[in-house]
Amino acid sequence: MYRFLFLLLFLCVIIPDASAQIPCLMEEMVLTPGGTPSQSSTYENSGANIATDGNTTGTWSTGKASRTLEEPNAWWAIDLGEIYALEKINVWYPSDIYPEGFADYYIMYSRYPFSSTDLATELASSMVSSLHVESSFASGAVVPLDNESARYVRIQNSGGGTVSLKEIIITGRSKEICDNNCDDDGDGFVDCEDSDCSPTLYNVTKLNPSCPICPDGQISIQAFGEDLSFSIDGGQSFEEACDGFFHCEMEGLLEGDFDVLVTNDNGCSVAWPENPVQLRAASGGVDGACENGGFEEGGFEDKWTGGWGEWIDNNNDQVGDEVVITNNTLLLNDRHTIINAELNPTDPEVPGIDLSPPSGGKYIAKLGNSETGHQAEVLKYCFDVDADNADFHFFFLPVLQDPNHVPEETPFFYYVAYNMSNPFIEGESFIADKTSPFYQTYDPNPNVSNDDIAYRSWTCRSIDFSSFIGQEVCILFGTADCAKNQHFGYTYIDALCNLEVKPTGNIKPVEVLCESSNGGFIIDGSESRGEN
Repeated sequence: MYRFLFLLLFLCVIIPDASAQIPCLMEEMVLTPGGTPSQSSTYENSGANIATDGNTTGTWSTGKASRTLEEPNAWWAIDLGEIYALEKINVWYPSDIYPEGFADYYIMYSRYPFSSTDLATELASSMVSSLHVESSFASGAVVPLDNESARYVRIQNSGGGTVSLKEIIITGRSKEICDNNCDDDGDGFVDCEDSDCSPTLYNVTKLNPSCPICPDGQISIQAFGEDLSFSIDGGQSFEEACDGFFHCEMEGLLEGDFDVLVTNDNGCSVAWPENPVQLRAASGGVDGACENGGFEEGGFEDKWTGGWGEWIDNNNDQVGDEVVITNNTLLLNDRHTIINAELNPTDPEVPGIDLSPPSGGKYIAKLGNSETGHQAEVLKYCFDVDADNADFHFFFLPVLQDPNHVPEETPFFYYVAYNMSNPFIEGESFIADKTSPFYQTYDPNPNVSNDDIAYRSWTCRSIDFSSFIGQEVCILFGTADCAKNQHFGYTYIDALCNLEVKPTGNIKPVEVLCESSNGGFIIDGSESRGEN
């Protein structure tokens, strides 16, 4: 017989047929008394091990049966030591405890230890299989287990009381051998189709981002198996998980479509049947201080003020407090605008500039335009600093015509951060200079001199407001065109405050050097299209 079994297994290995399920069945074996029995409690000397001593005769009163106390969740269980394909279980019970027969109990089995003594909890668990024995069967009756894989078996009363067992015999085979094209355990599934070889992905939940550009979305993955890895991009990248049951939360996610996949070292993968998992923010405005300055509402929120007027630079240093503002009411005109970058994806003056917001939202602010007239514009944003917005980020994209004038007559962009106790926390000024490596250059008309445009793709800046927690701070953005009324300057602004895309798990942070005006660099998870 053993020579025949060996030959059958040998043929299964050397003559594979991917379209056939070859029943290379392992030898059936008795799995008890080799396991470790236990029970919810012990009445007198009736320990759990009596039910696996090989004796199917006698009664409880003669010391031949295990027995628990009378209790609501009485149970008897056994750990088989490893996972097997369970074929059947024989249950012998003592007639002096159950003169009318043993009935209304559950047989539960699982690959993993039971997490609770509560019957309802275990029956609801996706990791637990169960059979309900409603009517009384003769002592020693066979209950089929359909070759399901398990290591832990429990017998538990439905209505409470006592559990007393004379003998339990569980029969089964070794679990599926992966990648041999044989149905080793006789359950009708081969290799990766068999739960012994493939992971089980049993639940995926999500938490939508709180706004279209907020990186606070979440995907939770619940699975179990051995040597697992998981992915939320359909298998392009993986993050290692632990053996057994795991519950992983992928945090820091923006809006998007995600394909959840779990795989193991056997090369067996399981995709979530409801892919893609869609993260979508609720319609409406952006909540919270600084989330893109409220631009995603399609306008300037009440934290913004500003104005426009004529600029004067007596000290030739392009500092914003020398811009003379004649209107401070932030009336929305064509020099203070919110732009839907999905509808307006490129700059009107420089076709090669991509306006796609690095924050991941739809909207950006534009300060100034391509008109001239010695005009200056400012936008001011003030907010109370707390731990959630102390790490302040923003992106800017200047488009400045370089007339080849002296500095005090040349378009520029600047920003200044300040509060009541400190009139200058940080700031920078960027004058149009087509010879500077900071800029790229575009010539709209090669036949006309001194009309080149110095521009910069999205560039990130970071300001550390952590020493100002509990105080109000402001950041002032300004831009101005040429003092000789001929050349323009304007700047786009995006992504204010803590828009750091730092998901955990397999989606790795994009390392970006977000420059600080004090000369240092902050490495964070914000994605920038700039060239820092």
